[in-house]
Amino acid sequence: MLEVIISEPRIVQYESSTRLEADVEFISEELSGSKLLYFEVDKQFGHYFCYERCDAFVLALLMFLMEKNEEYGNITLKSKTPISERLWFTLTTWWMPTVVNNTERYGLIDIDMPLDSQMLNNAGAVATGISGGVDSTYTVARYSQAPGSYKLTHGIFLNWRNSKDREITKHYDELERRVAKKVCDSAGIQFLEVRSNITRDLYIEAHAAIITAVFSSYIMSLQKLISHYYFSSGYEASSYELVDHDMTHYDLFSLPYFATENLDFFLAGSEVSRIEKVDYISNFEWTKNTLTVCGHWDENDHQCSQCSKCTRTMCELDVLGKLDEYKNRFDIETFRKNPEYYYGYVLMMKNRQGYCKEIYEEMRQRGINIPLSYWIAAFKKLFQRGFHPENPHARNYRTRNLDDVLNA
Repeated sequence: MLEVIISEPRIVQYESSTRLEADVEFISEELSGSKLLYFEVDKQFGHYFCYERCDAFVLALLMFLMEKNEEYGNITLKSKTPISERLWFTLTTWWMPTVVNNTERYGLIDIDMPLDSQMLNNAGAVATGISGGVDSTYTVARYSQAPGSYKLTHGIFLNWRNSKDREITKHYDELERRVAKKVCDSAGIQFLEVRSNITRDLYIEAHAAIITAVFSSYIMSLQKLISHYYFSSGYEASSYELVDHDMTHYDLFSLPYFATENLDFFLAGSEVSRIEKVDYISNFEWTKNTLTVCGHWDENDHQCSQCSKCTRTMCELDVLGKLDEYKNRFDIETFRKNPEYYYGYVLMMKNRQGYCKEIYEEMRQRGINIPLSYWIAAFKKLFQRGFHPENPHARNYRTRNLDDVLNA
């Protein structure tokens, strides 16, 4: 049995930033202790923090506690501060039972706290997370054109990265922050960074198994600012399924159940394929200086143009006849000199990865000839195992042990 108590959330002012904090107490027969969890923004946004509800902290803890069900049995999450009635009702009535009944990783928890359905004052901002990748760029491009109260106003940079080497974490945070600011400036929306210790101290990092709930908690902390939030989907609606290892596969199911009386979540991009997204964003000139898909770009904003993400994006653009327009983002010369390297990967992966299958089918639909040299390159890659069809490590991610959380 485990009892988890969220203290009353509080606002703490610092010289240039503001935090929304709560102490989380863990009590069981074997151990007891508390952990401080926080969300932090630059001072100009601090007055939008929602301390009247514990919604953000409930979502932050949700996947952590559901995973601990097998170890501790009955788990009760409590607080004297209310949870939004809509969030409590949808989580306990539909979302948790459905996830538990269709996965092996999670168990039910009790959420025992006051309910409040009162609307809060809200500034009416419309936001999305900014990464610079295809999915994120599609959301920014499309919904910066949306009408009225659904028009995008803010781009959110979520400070989630964690590494044992803090200098590496700091380095990549700065690179990603720079990309996010560049996208926001180019698209004419306001930049906002949200920092937190949640991914580091509870989950090690924002791995796929927990990412939607955790990132939703960041946004939920600002539900006095944001009324609509667009999550960028990595998948078409037809590919959604409830799986243990990747929560984003069932975003279409989860997001309506993570909403409150004040804040709605929408899944953007599940209505189109990846290659349709690439085609759409290519109509926006600013994307030709901001598109960032690489996981290995450097401090000079150069993408490697060799990794799997660069490879498939360059092939998508090439098939669409748009690659040369992105000469500021990719090494076009290397691509033209050795197309076998790139299309060999696509052909090798076309039966294993949906994105590559789309490229192959688009080539066939457009009547593009596939040279024998591309097929030979694919067989060589398959034989050499130069690319892995999936990341098995992601399937094995777990949250931190409770002892580690309390002693960190």
